[in-house]
Amino acid sequence: MAKRLHEAGAGYLFLDELSTAPPAVQAAMLGVALERRVGDLVLPRAVQVVAAANPPERAADGWDLSPPWRIASCTSPTRRKSTAGSTA
Repeated sequence: MAKRLHEAGAGYLFLDELSTAPPAVQAAMLGVALERRVGDLVLPRAVQVVAAANPPERAADGWDLSPPWRIASCTSPTRRKSTAGSTA
């Protein structure tokens, strides 16, 4: 995937379920997000890196996020139930 993004010159790299990754993997993904490097490949500035995680108590076999990830985190509002088909 990183090679395809590099060749395209732009796009999104979505790192999902970070809280299910062990601390060593979280550290490696933080390096990708901050240094924009995957092995010897450097991602172009036009590649946006986005990461997502659930709180460890809500993630399957969840881990706490390492402190750098917690600093850079934000929360989104809880989704409301769909009212499709509702007459209200």
